[in-house]
Amino acid sequence: MRRAGALFASLALCFFVACERAPGPEVAPARVAVTNIAGVNFVGTPPVARLPAALRPVAEDSRPLAVASQALAASGTALTLTPATGTLLSDDVWYWVVKGYRVRFTRATTLLALDVRLSLAAGACVRAIVYDVATQAEVANGSTVCGGSGDTYYRSDVSFSAEANHEYVLAFYVPKRNTFFPRQEDPSFPYTVNGLVEVLESRSNSLDTNDPSFPDASNSWAPHMRVYIDEGATVSPSSVAFGNQRVGVTSTTRAVTLSNGGAASLSVTALNVTGPFSTSGLDLPATVAPGSSTTFQVAFSPTATGAATGQVVVVSDASNGNQVVSLSGTGVQPGMSVSPSSVDFGNVRVGTASAARSVTVSNTGSDTLTLSGASASGPFSISGLSLPATVAPGASLSFDVTFASTATGAASGSLSLTSDAPGSPFSLTLSGKGVASFIAANPNPLSFGAISLGQSDVATLTLSNTGDAPLTLSALGFTGEQAEDFSLEGAPTLPLAVAPGGSQELRVRFTPGNHGARRTTLEVTSDASGAGTLRVPVDGEGIGPRLAVTPASLDLGSTNVGHTSASRSVTVSNTGETDLVLSAVSFSGAAAADFATPASMPMTLVPGTSASIAFSFTPSEVGARAARATFVTNDTLAAGAEVALAGVGTSPLLELSAASFDFGDVRVGTSSAGQTLTVKNTGTGPLTLASASLAGTGASRFSLAPDTFPLSIPAGGSSSFTVTFHPDRVGTASAELTLLSDDAARPNVVIPLTGTGISSSLSLSATALDFGAQPVGRTSSPRGLSVKNAGSGSLTVSSVKVEGSGAAAFSLVGVPALPLVLAPGQTASFQVTMTVEEAGVREATVLIESDDLESPRAQVSVRGTGVSQALSASPAEVAFGTFRLPAASGPRSVVITNLTAETLELAEPEVTGTHASHFQVSGVAGPLGPGASVTASVVYTTAAAADSSATLRISTRDGKVPALTVALSGRAVSKLVKTDPTSLDFGQVTEGETGAVQSVTVTNLSTEPVTVSEVRSDGEAFIVEASGLSTLAPGASGTFTVTFAPKSAGAANALVRVTLRNATEPEAVVAVSGIGRARDVDGGESGCGCGQGAGGSPWPAGLMLALCLGWLGLARRRGV
Repeated sequence: MRRAGALFASLALCFFVACERAPGPEVAPARVAVTNIAGVNFVGTPPVARLPAALRPVAEDSRPLAVASQALAASGTALTLTPATGTLLSDDVWYWVVKGYRVRFTRATTLLALDVRLSLAAGACVRAIVYDVATQAEVANGSTVCGGSGDTYYRSDVSFSAEANHEYVLAFYVPKRNTFFPRQEDPSFPYTVNGLVEVLESRSNSLDTNDPSFPDASNSWAPHMRVYIDEGATVSPSSVAFGNQRVGVTSTTRAVTLSNGGAASLSVTALNVTGPFSTSGLDLPATVAPGSSTTFQVAFSPTATGAATGQVVVVSDASNGNQVVSLSGTGVQPGMSVSPSSVDFGNVRVGTASAARSVTVSNTGSDTLTLSGASASGPFSISGLSLPATVAPGASLSFDVTFASTATGAASGSLSLTSDAPGSPFSLTLSGKGVASFIAANPNPLSFGAISLGQSDVATLTLSNTGDAPLTLSALGFTGEQAEDFSLEGAPTLPLAVAPGGSQELRVRFTPGNHGARRTTLEVTSDASGAGTLRVPVDGEGIGPRLAVTPASLDLGSTNVGHTSASRSVTVSNTGETDLVLSAVSFSGAAAADFATPASMPMTLVPGTSASIAFSFTPSEVGARAARATFVTNDTLAAGAEVALAGVGTSPLLELSAASFDFGDVRVGTSSAGQTLTVKNTGTGPLTLASASLAGTGASRFSLAPDTFPLSIPAGGSSSFTVTFHPDRVGTASAELTLLSDDAARPNVVIPLTGTGISSSLSLSATALDFGAQPVGRTSSPRGLSVKNAGSGSLTVSSVKVEGSGAAAFSLVGVPALPLVLAPGQTASFQVTMTVEEAGVREATVLIESDDLESPRAQVSVRGTGVSQALSASPAEVAFGTFRLPAASGPRSVVITNLTAETLELAEPEVTGTHASHFQVSGVAGPLGPGASVTASVVYTTAAAADSSATLRISTRDGKVPALTVALSGRAVSKLVKTDPTSLDFGQVTEGETGAVQSVTVTNLSTEPVTVSEVRSDGEAFIVEASGLSTLAPGASGTFTVTFAPKSAGAANALVRVTLRNATEPEAVVAVSGIGRARDVDGGESGCGCGQGAGGSPWPAGLMLALCLGWLGLARRRGV
């Protein structure tokens, strides 16, 4: 204890040294943060010198002497906050501390007082305080209670209304004098007192000490404290249950006690009753003294059976408001209940009765129930009930109700029961639904469309139950004259039930038996409401090919043996609905080998079309020949059809009038005189010339007329033909005329044909002339063109002219007089020139007309482009960039190109403009061929700063070509970079401190990259940071920063110099300035370091406090 006392005395000394208040004006109360460096727990409240006045302990020289307890305004109800757990100890001492509990009230509560068990030193005083935990503010102060009476409870009045479910700290402020008290060591938290106060933890706001080892002052112990509350008014009992009471009879009364637990008299002004209840025995208004009580009576008068509730509201001026007594009771008498309260029969098929449903009548009362009447409305009936009927209390009886469905849809009715129970008659709701099955087919009708004969198809027909009762299918079948074409595949087993809303699929197969529409009806027999049989029309169409052949017989006439007759045809038609495929034609009969058809098989005929099938006769013997031709097709109803064939075998003999023909010389493009060929039949039968053909290299230059074959020549008859030579080129032509006949001895007769074609031929030296690009307004140089007779005869040129949309741009020069006759091998020449007046493409054709049969209109395409710009420059402008004075660039090249197809004579170049003298040009004048280029050299020089510009002009000597201009520019400057800003003012900065950082932007004004090699300040107070400033691209910018850090007071000025690589002088200079402000050595008013005032000590109070607390820790370790 001595050791603890010494430490606390030292601590108090430290506080007074560190925060001794100097003379001066009173400062406002303030919250001061104190750092704990003493090795013990120091929680929450600041040193006393800075505490708000309400929290300071009573000063020693002004404490009132008083007894251990004071008179209170009201006693109230005392609730002990001291925990029941923990070890009771009594040698604790408090030093200058706030101690109490953190609590929460379960309802709004009025606090009247707090007391605490203490042993106060003589003259020491304590005071109760209330903190709001959420706001960390003191919300109430208690009265001061002073000691000297030993170990006892000290009570301090507190008038405060606590909110429900809000946290507060209820505590006592204890002076710094030695104060002994009992306590609970290591209590358990939380716990609840009287269902009203939740005690969450013990709280301390300063140092707690009692352990000789001086541990940290945790909240592991609790004081003995009580809180006095105003409970206001209470009622007992708070609820009254009267139990069972006959309806219409008042119960015996029950007493209710009203108590005043408050500090003032209670004024009762009304007893408000709800429900079948009443009060008596208390005259109003009534007054109840503090701590006293009064009684009144409550009675129950039920007016109906069953539970009844109500309440008596005691209206008073109690601090806790009006009090409520809950009232309950049960009115009893005979009663009737019916179960179920409604009967739903569900679905019942129309025309049938439902199963009986039981209804139970129960006596829920205490008297015998007499049931005197029962009736049912609608399609409902009652059975099993004899009236009148009696039911003992708690007993029941049952009877049946039945639903007879007569129509589909919902049906409703009621069951009315008459009895002597309250609420009679009782009505019971009856309901049901008449249901029926209905059948529907989808699709209806069922149509298969067109199906090929010999094929079949399956379609699905869905039978649906659209009703709300099960559907039974009893029979399925097809009726009608084409019923055999339809069948059910995988028909279901009958009878078959289909649930409401369900369906059954039928697979119907259609196999058409003939062409055209096929119809039937599917009959479905079921128990569906309405018609007993559903009839679904089913139809389809049989389609396929149908073969027809006309005529049915064919006579091929007479034909020489070994030869084939002229063909005769039959017509094969498809009168069906799908393609007819003829796959083959077969022959039968004694002379089957003498007949044939050239028709290619298979052959397809679409519906409605026909084809001719040719037959030929090649008799193998003289005389009549016969056979039958059969068509093999895909017509399933008529797989084959026959045609009768007949013919007669004969024997002809061919004789010619000439064995060969020679036509001699014939001019190309003309025809020779015709030569006659006579063919005579000297045989006994007709001679048929099947064909006459020309073959050989010159076959196209000969013709035969007439050329209609086959040609029949009767026995002893003849036929004549004309052969002609038509040369289309120069030279000898030969061919062979071949006659094919049915002469078995000479079936092929070959007649040689010869002739010679003669002609002239025109040849050109060129087929196209391209003048290329031509300057507008100039005539091009002439382009030559030659015409030669390359033929074997003379050539006559009748016309030479220019045609086409661009003909006006072209002219002919030196054309010989026309007509012009050129002997074989002779040549004539002339020229073409081009003149354009506007830019653009010009195209035309030089047309040469002659008697050249192969090329009577020879053409030479001529083309050229008029251009307004004959010259081009690369580059189109020359920008020399920026140079430091004196400016002298290296030579820059400009390539001048001739864009035309003509040679241009360039004049001397010319430089014009304000700064023409700044630019010098060389190397341009002279001839420049088509498409050729020449390079001009340009140099930029000037001795004065300028933004120079001029124009280089290139022209031709004849002045007929638009001049070419090239823009020239350059810049001469004294500096290559600039800074922004050019000066910085840092204002006042305290010596030894650093001012704000300011930035400077450096911009490259030249057209070449520049490298900043150094940014330096010539004043040590100005610090430059330029690490990020290095190479700047043309036009780019970078930044560096300058900071002012004065080391002494007074004005400071300097220059920041920006130097480029390889430069001896700075490229830019930034002026910087600032003022160093002297540091204030005097810290202000001396006094406690915890506040500021004139003349205060330069030693901070925190430092002094830290030193003192450090000393305390050292003293503790040394056992002071």
